[in-house]
Parts: sequence; C-alpha cells; structure tokens
Amino acid sequence: MTAAALATQFAAHQTDSIRAVYRIYGGLVYSVCYQVLGEVDLAETATQQTFMQAWTNADTLTAESALGPWLRTIAHRVASDLGLRQRQGGRDHIDSDQAAPVDDCRSADLLADSWKLRAALDRLPDEDRELIELHHHRQLSYTEIAGHWHLPVASVKSRSHRAHRRLARLLGNLRAGSVDAEAAET
Repeated sequence: MTAAALATQFAAHQTDSIRAVYRIYGGLVYSVCYQVLGEVDLAETATQQTFMQAWTNADTLTAESALGPWLRTIAHRVASDLGLRQRQGGRDHIDSDQAAPVDDCRSADLLADSWKLRAALDRLPDEDRELIELHHHRQLSYTEIAGHWHLPVASVKSRSHRAHRRLARLLGNLRAGSVDAEAAET
C-alpha cells in the first residue's frame, strides 16, 4: 500500500489503517515525544495522545498529505503541551500505563477502543471524570470517595450512577461503530 493510500484510508477513519499507521509511524512519534520530554512514561503518554489527536483530526488529511511530517507536528505539539502541564503541576488524564506500545492487531483494536474511551472521558464534566477515575483507576470504594469528597456515601453512589450513565451514552459509538460521540450525547 502506498503512503497516499494509507493517508486516504486513515482520513476516512478505516479501522484497519490505525494498525498500519501505528506500525509504520509509532517509533517516529515516540522518538519526537521522548526528545521533547526526556522521560519514558511521559513520552509513552504523549505518543498515545498524539495518535488520539491524529485519529480525531484524520479528516483533515488529503491524498497529498505526508503522514510522517503531519504526525511529527502533532507529536511535538502534544509533547510540548504535556511537558508544560507537568511543569505547571497540571494533571494528565491519560496514565502512562495505558500507553503500552501496540505490537499486534488485537492490541491495535484495544488501543482504538482506549482512544475512544479516553475521548469520552475527556468530554465528561470534571467531577464525573474524577469520580470515575477514582473508582476505576485508583480502585477506591464509594466509602473512600465519600471521605475524600466529604460527602455521604449515598450522594457518591448517585453521582457515580449519573456519571456512568453519561459515559455510557458517549460510548454508544463503540457499539454502533460511529465516530461521532456528540450524537450519542443528545
């Protein structure tokens, strides 16, 4: 497959193109991110964020677009932004342990789903996203979250139910195969 054909498939959001683009350009993107950030964990996080942004903005590619320079530009911007957030004490919503390199087709599918999940989480209100991350990533119980937020456990459970319902609507696109999560929100 030619580079132009791959760019066209990627721009059309053809799922198979994700694996090919990652296989061909994953090392380049990681290298750019590592050069900017100088830390393996941050570079892995920035690499995943780069591919998420690339997938989200894939429709801006044209047949003449060169994927390498386009991805390099995104990677540099993402890594620079991540580095700035880290220096300013900001928090990054993608954890480095979620940014493992893709080495087979199954991993590429999981990465694509992970991108969609992360995009859906990023669309949630901050409080909903934090609650879901405390419960699922940090594995805190509702009682522990209630103590953290100084709320009754029943309030945390109600908020969790609403947050998960919102997330499920946003993730409806995973089941339907649609790229537009905005439609799932309405």
